[in-house]
Amino acid sequence: MDEYPEDSIQKIAVLFTDIVGSTNFFKSHGDHAGRQMLQVHQDIASGCITEHGGVLVKILGDSVMAYFLNTKETLKSAIKIQQKLKIHNRKRDLQDQIHIKIGIHFGDGIIEPNDIFGNVVNIAAKLTSLVDRDQIYISQEVYELADDLSEVRFELVDLSGKKDIPRGLTTYRVIWEEAVRFDPVVKTLLYFKPIWNIANDDFAKIWNRLLAEKDNFWSGEIEKESTLSDRSVALIVNEVPSALAIAKNVMAFIGKNLWHDTNPSILPIQTIIDSGPYLRADRIVTEGLEVNWEEIDPGEIYVSASAHKFIGNEHLFCVIPDSDTNRPRSFYKLIPQENREKSGPYLFFYQNALTQGNNPPCYYCGDKKHLTTNCPTKHLPQTTRALEKLGYLSFDTINRLFLNYIAGTSPNPELGKEPEIDADGSTSLAYYGFCELKRIFQLRFFTNIWDATDETWNKIKKTSTEEDKGGFLWIALDCLRVSNLAQAETFLESSLAKYPNDYRPYCAMGFLNVEKNDFRGAEYYFDKAMDYAKTKPQKIFLLFSLSRLYDVNDRRFKASEKIREILFVNHHCEDARYQAIIFKFREEKTSDALSRLIKLIQQDREFYVNALIDPDLAPFSEIIHAELKDLFDQAKDKAMQIFYRVDNELNKLEDLVGEKEIKEAQSLWLKIKELPKADSYFAYLDIIHYGGSILAIGRSSIEKYRGNLLEVLYVLNSRVEKYLTFVSNYPYQNLIDAPYQQLRLLQAKIDQTRDMARSDVPGEFKEALARPEELSAELDQIESKLKRLEAVHLVVLFFTGFLKKALIFQSAVVFFAIIVFPITIYYLNLVLQKHGMSPILNIWSYQKGIIVLGGIPTLLLAILSTIKSVYRK
Repeated sequence: MDEYPEDSIQKIAVLFTDIVGSTNFFKSHGDHAGRQMLQVHQDIASGCITEHGGVLVKILGDSVMAYFLNTKETLKSAIKIQQKLKIHNRKRDLQDQIHIKIGIHFGDGIIEPNDIFGNVVNIAAKLTSLVDRDQIYISQEVYELADDLSEVRFELVDLSGKKDIPRGLTTYRVIWEEAVRFDPVVKTLLYFKPIWNIANDDFAKIWNRLLAEKDNFWSGEIEKESTLSDRSVALIVNEVPSALAIAKNVMAFIGKNLWHDTNPSILPIQTIIDSGPYLRADRIVTEGLEVNWEEIDPGEIYVSASAHKFIGNEHLFCVIPDSDTNRPRSFYKLIPQENREKSGPYLFFYQNALTQGNNPPCYYCGDKKHLTTNCPTKHLPQTTRALEKLGYLSFDTINRLFLNYIAGTSPNPELGKEPEIDADGSTSLAYYGFCELKRIFQLRFFTNIWDATDETWNKIKKTSTEEDKGGFLWIALDCLRVSNLAQAETFLESSLAKYPNDYRPYCAMGFLNVEKNDFRGAEYYFDKAMDYAKTKPQKIFLLFSLSRLYDVNDRRFKASEKIREILFVNHHCEDARYQAIIFKFREEKTSDALSRLIKLIQQDREFYVNALIDPDLAPFSEIIHAELKDLFDQAKDKAMQIFYRVDNELNKLEDLVGEKEIKEAQSLWLKIKELPKADSYFAYLDIIHYGGSILAIGRSSIEKYRGNLLEVLYVLNSRVEKYLTFVSNYPYQNLIDAPYQQLRLLQAKIDQTRDMARSDVPGEFKEALARPEELSAELDQIESKLKRLEAVHLVVLFFTGFLKKALIFQSAVVFFAIIVFPITIYYLNLVLQKHGMSPILNIWSYQKGIIVLGGIPTLLLAILSTIKSVYRK
């Protein structure tokens, strides 16, 4: 002991466990089951040791050795181990049970990083060998420090007859009630994690100063502190309110020294407060700290659910999001209660951090972490749609993605690959989104303009062509992509000699000189390319290139002049309008620039993302983000109003016209239902768009059904009018009175149904849709009655008509037979006698024949004539 320095020797309680009958267990159960039995013992013992602040030193086959600084916690840990093993044994047969004995001694020990030594270890081991199964023995030294533990009793053990007992060893058996429960040792951990990649050069100095002056921040409030390899600081604080006060003071100190007189930005430090068994013996152990750092916003204080309950004056603070016992979260953002409804103007925190570095700003992307010749944008696909995808993410998600990208926790994306949010939360989307901001200045966009004949800038911008164009000029462009500048220059000189009137080799030479940092040469070649550019998009691209060239060389007036030239060529060019807005902000024409920006966003929503994350607008982010927040809130309010309206309308529509009739609306609704979860600007705009489409479909369906319904009612009413006309002309009113009343009542119902069909009240319209069938059936019944009455009328008409015509026709026959025929025969006989012929005698017999034979056709003629007359009527 004398050979070790004093700071390595401490008073410690050493705990040993030993499994009873482990050798026989291996023999009877086999090696595999025996190893599983040892693992169960180790898991139970190590868990209990950790919960009570002990340090598991080593596992010695069927034994575990640990040490504690607190004797009472040592005893609690030992009792808990025995209790848990007893619970484990209840579910197993006798031969499968695990039984152990535990010995504890207290004294001076030598503590090394991975082991402990000293007589205290030897005595604890010897004491353990004396213990009976399922028992705990402690030494006199332990008893003196733990005898006031009210939950347990101690019984002196008679060691007489035992061999090799250390001299002076007095031993006690520990007796405890089975119902006793000991809470784990809970310590408050305050953890500060600097994020070096998003910090400027001053932050390292400020952090070193903080550590040098640490006594001013947490002296007297902590039990233990530790500085980790990444310069993170872990503190064991006396209580949670003290941890909160320390955290606020530390962040205030960093903010005050970091920001100075500049605009406030994000604090590059993540802070959490948790409660748990983080102090083991005299060491802070954070291996069990489970934190998804990607979800911890820099500059904010996060508290675990277990630590939150220890905050004093709880009403002064609230957690974001609200605590949900059904869906618990690991950590919650802690903010003052008065700030719960207040949100600062900043929606995105990393505009400045995106371009921090020690190099001049990259011509292609503006980043200062690399030179232009090494810009990764040269290897990206022509279009990534990253800005559009970012528009569908919440502000929190966007901030988290960019934090991971800047802090370097996200893997580098594969070149030429579409940006995606990976399953593990890492992403290339932030990287692509940043690169996409300056796409119109980049080498990859040159290939879009290459030989495009279209005169529309926006159409070319959205077109992607990855095909190889071929030729020396294209090879030169490939050499530029891989930064082989010498080879690129050789091919370009050949292309210039071969195609002296082609704008493309001059433009490529301009990019070559940009990468060689020869900006005067780049200006010359871009100007020369302008002389040979033929289409508007080609000229616009070259003017953009010149504007960018002047901008990165701080020739702002010339840069702005080129943008004005673009707007003269094409005043609808949205990219030029956006660049003009940036220059107006720089000229401190804030009001005009802001109104132009909002108008541009309303015309093309993708510029919302540009305005949110573009580092060029970082100095003006406070006023810009306030406007963006207003646009977001307006879109959200309108979207949610439409969302609930659509939900109600769709339910009504489905109830009115049926699910089959609104399939298109239902498919749109399925899209809408998922959109509010994103809580993003683009999602809310889509809700407004899709919701309007659904409402239009609903109105169209309703009008279609209303038109069909009114048409049916018109037909029914026409029938009723026809039948009323029939009734009014019916000669036997005493027979027709009942149908007449029914028709009038039915006509009133049709009028009422027509009014209901034109109503906007869903219940009335639905009832109106169901009525035509009922009205038609009722009208059919009346019609059948009228047909019977019409048949009666026709029968009467027939018989009266027949009798009249039969009487007339028979009278004519009789008149002929009685009057005309005798006169005719008289004169005929005179003629016959004159010529010596015999006269016609017995005239009466002829008259009877005429009457009989003439009556039959006259009756048939009367029938046919009557039928024809009735048919006409």
